[in-house]
Order: sequence, then C-alpha cells, then structure tokens
Amino acid sequence: MNTVPQRQRVIQLYRQILKLAKNWKAKEEPNTITERQQIIAEAQRTFREHKQETDPLIIGKLIYKAEQRIVQAEHYGIPHARPEYLPPDTAYSVRTKTQNFQKMSRKRKTERDGPIRHATKIPDKLMEKLVEKCRENSEFAEELSTDVFNSEIVTSHNIRYQFQTNVIKKFLAALEKDDVPVPDSMFDRLGVLLGLKDGKFVEKLYLDEKGDKVVAKFSESVNQLSMGTTGLSVWQASCDLANLFRLIPSNQFSRVIELGSGCGVSGIAIAKMKNCGVVLTDYDENVLNLLKENAEKNELIGDGEENSKVRCLDWCSFDLTEWKEPADLVIAADVVYDSALLSSLCNVLRLLLRHSKAAIVACTLRNEGSISCFEHHLKFSNLEVVEKFEYEYGEYRLETTENSDGFYAHPSHFPFFSTIQTPTIFFNVQAKK
Repeated sequence: MNTVPQRQRVIQLYRQILKLAKNWKAKEEPNTITERQQIIAEAQRTFREHKQETDPLIIGKLIYKAEQRIVQAEHYGIPHARPEYLPPDTAYSVRTKTQNFQKMSRKRKTERDGPIRHATKIPDKLMEKLVEKCRENSEFAEELSTDVFNSEIVTSHNIRYQFQTNVIKKFLAALEKDDVPVPDSMFDRLGVLLGLKDGKFVEKLYLDEKGDKVVAKFSESVNQLSMGTTGLSVWQASCDLANLFRLIPSNQFSRVIELGSGCGVSGIAIAKMKNCGVVLTDYDENVLNLLKENAEKNELIGDGEENSKVRCLDWCSFDLTEWKEPADLVIAADVVYDSALLSSLCNVLRLLLRHSKAAIVACTLRNEGSISCFEHHLKFSNLEVVEKFEYEYGEYRLETTENSDGFYAHPSHFPFFSTIQTPTIFFNVQAKK
C-alpha cells in the first residue's frame, strides 16, 4: 500500500474536521461553543497520538475510523464517539429550521396527527380512531386482525417483529382499557411474534393504493449505521422521492440513473411503478451487495435480459468516457450531508446531464449549511436549480401564487418512521444553457 496518498488523505481529514468544528451547531444552542472546542481538542489529541505511525494497515484503519466519525457527526448531529451499533429506536431531533419552517411546523402539529415516530408506535390519534371503531362495531377488531395483523402480506414477510409487537401490545392495552372485546386471533399473532427475534436485516414493504398488493420490497439493516456506512438503511428522502414519482407521468423518461442508491428504495420503486429501466449505483461493497439483493427481490435483475443494472460508481474518480449507461433522468436521495463530497457529486451530475434531461435530488433538511454548500457547488459546476420545493406532513410546499396558497396535499405511500421532524427538499437540476 502506498503511504503517500494516505498522508494526503490524513491532511484532508484533519482540515475537514477543523472546518466541521468551525461550522458546528449543537442541537442545544448553548452547547455550540463547548462542542466545537471538544471536536478540535479530540482531533488534535488523536492526530498527535498517531503522528509517528508508519504501518499502512493501521493508518488505513485510522482513516476509516475518522471518516466514519465525520459521517456520524454530519448525519446524526452529535460530535462525540458512539458505538457502531445504533439501537433500532434511536434517532436525533434536529433544530436547524428557519423561523418560517418552525412556524409552519407548529401550525401543522395543531392541525394534524403530527410526525410518525421511528418504528416504535403508530400515531396516537390513529390508535384512538381504531379503538373507537372497534367500540362502535364489534366485528371491526376481528376484521382488523384478519386484514392487517394476520394478513398474508404481513405474515409472509420479514417485517420488523419488534415493531409489530409494539403496535399490537399498545392496541390490546387500549382495547382492554375501554372494555372492548379482543379477538383471539390477535393474541395468537402476538404469541407468535414474542417467539421471534429480528435478525441483522428486516424487510420493508410498500403497498399500492388499495393496500392489498406489494409495489416494492426491500431488505435493510436494523441498525441505521452498520459496517461503517449509513447506506444499509432506508432514509426519509428516498421514500419521499419515490412518492414524488407517483405524480410524474411515465412518458417523461424510459431509464433512470440513481446516485448513492443505498437500499435502492427510490430507483427500484420508480422502476416498478413506471415500468422503466434503472441503473442503481453506489460505492461501498456491502451496500452494492444489498442493492443487488433488493433488485433481484423486485425482479429487476437476474434473467440476463433486464433493462436495469447495479453498478459501482465512485464520484471522486468518475469518467464519463467509460460510462456506457444512457438514461433520460438522474435521481439521488440523501446524498448531500457530507460537504467533502459535494464537489465530486456535482461534477458527476454535470457530466451525466450532458446526456440526461434533468436530475431530481432529494435531501432532508438536517443542516442548512449543507444545503447552502450544495447549492454553491451546483452553481460552480454550471448547473442551475430550475425548481425547488419541500414536502412535509403529506403536503408539498410550492411557490405561492394568486390562485394557490402554496400547498398541495399528497399523502405518502412510502411512509418513513422517524423522530427527526424535518422536511424533504427537492431540487430539479439542469445544465445551464
């Protein structure tokens, strides 16, 4: 292994960490200065401890660990070290919204059920409505048990057992509290679930509008961060991007390239809904293996004559002359959180847009600095944002006109459970003419 590139990467990482510290904003504003100092102090201490290291393998591991820590800090908003295992119910609220967004969010919370939490429960108001219906109709609980908890779609897939258990337990407790008869089949299902244990990967299903047919299904890690990457889990922006394409006519494109596919939710769902080809791309070997599994699970690849592919694409060394995958449209979701890669990402977009109509990029508003940095790199790459809008609580927030209040209701068929209360921002990016 050549240590010269390693030395360059070490210097890059140190600068990246110092820049991260300079722009750091704590979730609790009074802690910002302290956390900035902690980041710098830890970086200085760690680099001093290993400055005499010459073993390329050890240096490689240290580089990997530093990259992992940066991803954790930028993606989750926490500056300190944390174990690689991330508990399934863990998520972090982010307080980076503008005042307008805060006002809008407060308004939405008073008018709606509020955000859905991460795989631990269903909204309280929905639970109340279900219990009320069971109280009004003695047969509704049995129908719910048969059509939902014990349905073939649920029982024949590896849907997260802990989530199912939590929902049924809460529902049973609510029914018993109101002295509503509980069907035996519901207790039977709970008994089965209590004997099951989630593995390292679980399945996530998305259904059609009637709710009786699987549109797309995916395997994902039970841990939001595993094997040093966040790409093995489904994230909010990918779900919202898939949902957006329910509104886009199929005749607008015949083949799509997805950058940073992760589990492949956006690309695979679009290919299934619109009957088009898709090129799913990522860089991490473990992510690529999961991508192939999910593409095969959805029958997009495997027969040798498919119009869809899974390919490795390194943004930092992309060569358009060697890229032989034509496509009408480029998509990407949750790919702008690492500011160190934004220049490379925008360069890839610029090259692909020589032959594609547009790029639709979706990202959750975790850090306003990352969004601004992304827009800066787009401009520097001679790309322009021809349209920008937001999605939150089942509504698109568009530009206000004389005939419109700026909101368009479109409930998601690709729900994402999270404690992070933040909108998804969409960019329609095209090459400047």
